[in-house]
Amino acid sequence: VGLDFVFELTYRSGFQYNGPAGYNWEHNWNARCKDSGAGSSGDVTRLAGTRRDIYTASGDDLTSPTGFFEHSITRIQASPDRIERRLQDGTLEVYTKLDATNHPAWYFLTDVYHRDGDNAITLDHDDYERVTQITDTRGCDFYMAYHSSGLITKLEDWSSGGQSADRTWEFGYTSGDLTSV
Repeated sequence: VGLDFVFELTYRSGFQYNGPAGYNWEHNWNARCKDSGAGSSGDVTRLAGTRRDIYTASGDDLTSPTGFFEHSITRIQASPDRIERRLQDGTLEVYTKLDATNHPAWYFLTDVYHRDGDNAITLDHDDYERVTQITDTRGCDFYMAYHSSGLITKLEDWSSGGQSADRTWEFGYTSGDLTSV
């Protein structure tokens, strides 16, 4: 029982976005929230996958958009400052303000906990707010490398814990557009 690691790319044709995998491309671990209020008190916009959803603020509690049935979504103003989104199945997503962030109103997905609490996926970010390492529920690591332009160049699976990557996926681009994986 646990959370499966899946890396998924989605093309967002109806949305103007220069993402980490090229223009209009998004990956499922690049989830983030933006607080619209000064002092962490405003509505929160959550961007994940192909979705952009606005959660209405009522103090530290946030109301889900129509048609969403999360168990709860709460802003926690303690160290670390974070937003917790609990799904109906008990899964908990944690969005945390990063220390070296270039965008102080943004929270980035840093942890996903299974309802039993024993299984978690942890995400590490670099100083440019990019996901660089994902550790799955078995303790296996996946690393992401980036070009200086900010585009993903490779995803490496280090799940066997050996001296080199078990599998590597390389990303190719032409003029910033994803052309191969």
